Amino acid sequence: MRSVSPHFIACHRSLSDARIVLYGVPFEGRVNLRKGADSGPRDLRLASDSIETYSPFLDRDMEDLPLADIGDCELPDGVPPREQLDAARDEIRAWWRPTLLPFMLGGDHTATVPVIEALAPAFPDLRIVVEDWLIDGDRIAARCVVTCTHSGPGVLAAPTNRCANFTGMCIARVEHGKIVEGWNNFDFLSMYQQLGMQLS
Repeated sequence: MRSVSPHFIACHRSLSDARIVLYGVPFEGRVNLRKGADSGPRDLRLASDSIETYSPFLDRDMEDLPLADIGDCELPDGVPPREQLDAARDEIRAWWRPTLLPFMLGGDHTATVPVIEALAPAFPDLRIVVEDWLIDGDRIAARCVVTCTHSGPGVLAAPTNRCANFTGMCIARVEHGKIVEGWNNFDFLSMYQQLGMQLS
């Protein structure tokens, strides 16, 4: 991992003291028509300087979270995108341990591929079923149901062998046959609760 400055919300906690690990994958890729996705992790860290970390509604401060910003995955220059994603996956696997909650700052949407590859062994029977989808102009939306059994290592705890069933939605905007923007929303809180995991 490549060290970065500034850190997200000026966090300087070490990986060994963390439960939530924030890291960047500054991947440009070929999915977006607009360039600059590789600067996403840096830009989000810079913007975090203006975040009010205390929430009076929750009576909690983000600075009290066991959060570590461990930097960015080092992606080799001048190689095909798949080799860059492989390098990111290998770096994630190097620091990953079952008690950690990963939080990625991305570049291109394809940067999620190495994360899934690194964490998928925790859910070897993972299934995503698209139950409904629609197209409206330049937007595509899908409603999904995810089922899985937490039977492998990783994802916050030792394997629980419990099943989870939760929903999600994906929306993408397409220009000239390519996805230029995308939004995903999955009910991971429900998954963690079904697996008996405490997040506080």
